[in-house]
Order: sequence, then structure tokens, then C-alpha cells
Amino acid sequence: MYQYELPKYIPTADELPCSDDTPVGNELQELIPSLLKSREWLYWYDENNSRYPTPYERAKLESQRADLASQRADRLAAQLRALGIEPEVPSTQ
Repeated sequence: MYQYELPKYIPTADELPCSDDTPVGNELQELIPSLLKSREWLYWYDENNSRYPTPYERAKLESQRADLASQRADRLAAQLRALGIEPEVPSTQ
């Protein structure tokens, strides 16, 4: 899957090159960098009109799932200990 890397540097209006010798209005020179900065509101949707999560949202969801799994494992281990069974902890090799 293609991983999009957000640019670490966004050029200012003065740094953007002109495509020809036609002068560009000052409002347009200020608009282009602000459009580049506001690209976060662009989302992808599937054929059912469901929005795909952004990389940030996906990472946050995975972190929440991992936390829930860890909490569940801790609860199950506590239940086993209450029954007098010491749960096996997998070794990390």
C-alpha cells in the first residue's frame, strides 16, 4: 500500500514559481499556500459512501484496540489467578 508522507516544508507565496510571465494577483499568491495547508479536509470515500480513516485516525484506532486487548488479557489473568491457576506468560524471544 502506498504511504503518503506529508511534506515537512510548505513553500510560502513568494517561493512558489510563476508558470509564465503573467503576473498573479496577490490574493492568489496567498491562496495557494493556504490551500496546500488545508488539504486535511480532503477525505477518501468507498462505494458505500463510507469515509476511510486518515492515517492519524487509523493509528489512534489501533492504539485503542491494543489498549482494550491488554485490559481484557489482564482481566482474564486476574480471573484465572482467582481460580488458583497461574496464567502462562509467553516468553519474548
